[in-house]
Amino acid sequence: MQNDDEVREEKKAKILVRLSIIVAPGKKGDIIVREGEEGKVHILVKNFIIMYGLKRDNYQVILSNLLNLLDSRH
Repeated sequence: MQNDDEVREEKKAKILVRLSIIVAPGKKGDIIVREGEEGKVHILVKNFIIMYGLKRDNYQVILSNLLNLLDSRH
């Protein structure tokens, strides 16, 4: 019999890319894109910026880096 953590882990889609960003001195945040989320990258970036209280000016730089990571894995 499986415990709840094992069941949850099985349901998660495979991680395609992970972008680590230093959001403050000594503080890092990750944006993870999983299979099936490739079309929602802009939403992931927007939510990341809101969650960490970053300036909107960072949106394009983060989005570009994340899209480059996705493109380079092929």
